[in-house]
Amino acid sequence: MVAKNSLIITPIHFREIDTWDPKRIHGQSGFQTNYPLVPFSKVLHEAEIEWVDIDNAKEYQILGVHAYGEGVYVNHTAKGSEMTMRRYQKSKANCLFWCKVRTVRGQFGVVYPQFESTYGSSNMKYMAIDTTKIIPQFLELLFQKNALTDYMDTLAIGSNSRHFNPSVFLKVRFPLPSIHEQQALLNKYNTGMKKYGIIPSRFGSSRFPGKPLAMLA
Repeated sequence: MVAKNSLIITPIHFREIDTWDPKRIHGQSGFQTNYPLVPFSKVLHEAEIEWVDIDNAKEYQILGVHAYGEGVYVNHTAKGSEMTMRRYQKSKANCLFWCKVRTVRGQFGVVYPQFESTYGSSNMKYMAIDTTKIIPQFLELLFQKNALTDYMDTLAIGSNSRHFNPSVFLKVRFPLPSIHEQQALLNKYNTGMKKYGIIPSRFGSSRFPGKPLAMLA
């Protein structure tokens, strides 16, 4: 079986098909790259997250995440006495963070050390990043790539709150250069950021006025 358009013919392996949906099969060819394509399961695994019982007398910084790969941020500070959910997850560094009930347009971000004092509700998901295989900033910038996020959005389910099962996400493939090549790409990216006078307060908080990691696709 082949998926065909005006430019390419791509072999489709039956064992790799999760659903009989032509647009999803076509989307597998979103990246045209010489780097190996690997599933997210190669660089992410379940994180050991501490659950905290909410104390009415304390305040909690609640973590949020921007779309288009622009990273995490402190959404708001809540008083324990005003919080409906009584158990929250304590954020952990070097985790990928997203909302389980609304995940479209690249709404993924890396939890950097400065966000370890924040908390996420049960609607949020943390997965540990294998930093021996991928640099966290490189992973975060992937979600600025339309080739990836447009395809991932086709996997979303639900009418109002578009999202997808983590098991589906972990099967999505992306280009994975070596750690050395990742660092070289990031150096080029960060140099471009400085050239345009964009000095982010944390990795991934601002978008480069061009194509991030353009060499990948």
